[in-house]
Amino acid sequence: MRCDRGWLASIVLVFTLGMSASPAHAMDVASYKIAMADSITLSDPFARYVTPGQCKQAFYRLHRAYWRSRRRDTVVFAPLTDSTPKSVVQAARHCTTRFSVDRVDPRQLLDLVQLYIWTGQGDLAQRAMDRLRLASAKRPAVARGWTMYLYAMTLLSSRPVQLSSVQQAVADLDAMGAPAATWRLFAHNQLSKYLIALDDAAGAENEARAALRASRAMSLTDRIDWMPRIFNAYQSLLSPVERRHGGAAALTILDTALVDLLPLRPAGSAEAEAIRQDIRNERQLPLMLGSSIDTPLHASVWFSTSGDTIYPRHGVPALLIAGTASCGGGCYPMYATIRRLHAKYGAHLDIVFATGTGGFFRLQPTADPLIEADSAGAYWTTYLQLPVTVAVETTSFSRLDDGRRRDAETVNQRNYFRVREAVLVDGHGVVRWLGGVEPTSEAIWDHLIQELLTAQ
Repeated sequence: MRCDRGWLASIVLVFTLGMSASPAHAMDVASYKIAMADSITLSDPFARYVTPGQCKQAFYRLHRAYWRSRRRDTVVFAPLTDSTPKSVVQAARHCTTRFSVDRVDPRQLLDLVQLYIWTGQGDLAQRAMDRLRLASAKRPAVARGWTMYLYAMTLLSSRPVQLSSVQQAVADLDAMGAPAATWRLFAHNQLSKYLIALDDAAGAENEARAALRASRAMSLTDRIDWMPRIFNAYQSLLSPVERRHGGAAALTILDTALVDLLPLRPAGSAEAEAIRQDIRNERQLPLMLGSSIDTPLHASVWFSTSGDTIYPRHGVPALLIAGTASCGGGCYPMYATIRRLHAKYGAHLDIVFATGTGGFFRLQPTADPLIEADSAGAYWTTYLQLPVTVAVETTSFSRLDDGRRRDAETVNQRNYFRVREAVLVDGHGVVRWLGGVEPTSEAIWDHLIQELLTAQ
């Protein structure tokens, strides 16, 4: 009951794009495409499937296969409008015809509910959910709460999201009271993260506060066990509070977090000190907001399309990103976000990657820092053709007794990236926002950049 990560990984579909389908299941994809395209009679590609869970896995595979060659560097996160490709919906819907709401084993009903929701079969999803609730009626309240939480997260992972349905499911979960407090914490926190991705700071704040209220209804044992998740709810609260009320209000939230969480670990223990350190780290973000950094980015080597080697430039807002050229496909969504921001704002926004040498490039050792710097700059600006300036610092380092390299903190890490991997500064060098650059935060960056340019 404690291990929810596997379930979450299975239902949050939108973040699993880009993975390749295994050869063993390529036959399913190919045969179904032929059947749909040519309208010829083939043996049912899902004939061997005996549970809804197998259809659900086929849904994932088909979805990944569809996007594998389409969205690697153009991925967009538009949760109110994104939808599942029609070919995937048709295939998954065909697979669901193998099962009946009234006959499937109750243990498999949640899989069927998820499939119906993802394929737009709302009436069947409701029937399956009604039967699941009836079958769960005699189970302990904590188990029923877990089922309702998974149902709410299924709604949140469907595309396009029907937000009112998600909110109703979370409200039903709240109605279960203290026995479902842990799952209410989870649900409200996930909904808060979703809303901040929509740049709905007020909604995100309300949901994060609801998550923390739920945490106070948890038993002491559960609060101890799930303390990191409670802390994560405080972290979710920081972003909308900083947006709406400023850094001072965010610091107050962290003071509350320390008082709330510290008693959950033995006094004087390493675990208690870890809580203190985590909160000290979080305090750096609101302290940096609104501050002015007079020191420009430092670099041993520059790759600049404009010829400038002093960034941030006076009068031009800049998005400064701590990057690593060793990041592979996992960074493509960030690169796509950067391309879209550049396409929208062009020369009105500087985008600068700041990186340091590490003794290797793409897992290959490099003896000369200048060769590594050249490789990193060429990778971003020539190979990927990103519209960015690149600043490469030569990183100082020492050797441990066993020969391993230990890098020292770079100037740029100390001045700009001690809190988050990306910093937005205005034309006067004042920090306006810090966070991660990715499709799920694109709406926030876009909104803030517009605000800066409008205010100039």
